[in-house]
Amino acid sequence: PMVVEGLGASSLADDTHAGVVLEFLAAESIAVGQLVYMTGTDGRVGVADANDSGHYPAIGVALSAQGSAGSAVKILTHGTFNDSDGFGGDLTEGNVLYLSETAGGFTATAPSDDGDRVQVVGVAIGTKDVFISPSLDVIEHD
Repeated sequence: PMVVEGLGASSLADDTHAGVVLEFLAAESIAVGQLVYMTGTDGRVGVADANDSGHYPAIGVALSAQGSAGSAVKILTHGTFNDSDGFGGDLTEGNVLYLSETAGGFTATAPSDDGDRVQVVGVAIGTKDVFISPSLDVIEHD
């Protein structure tokens, strides 16, 4: 099922979201706020990673935590997401965000090691807010 929720970024409270939400089954343990990819196993999602072959492209961010494979997990595929911790440190508005070499993470610095995948996943729109809009274009760094 698809749910379209309509709050603007300025009205987001801590750890909330607004946008297009799809529900999938988890292929593994997933935490809230982690970027996920389609695993190719029965349409399940797993934790995305820029330096782990096959764990890309990210399709969105997990809105619910799942401790094991087979559990339902909601994924924000396009919209705004607020993390009260600022994704590990305050974001800088306007920064393009990439899939990180840290599993499930965001980074403002494009991965640059040989074999890394470079994928834009969104833009920082506040110190704790991200506009999620993953590009399905992925470039392998040489």
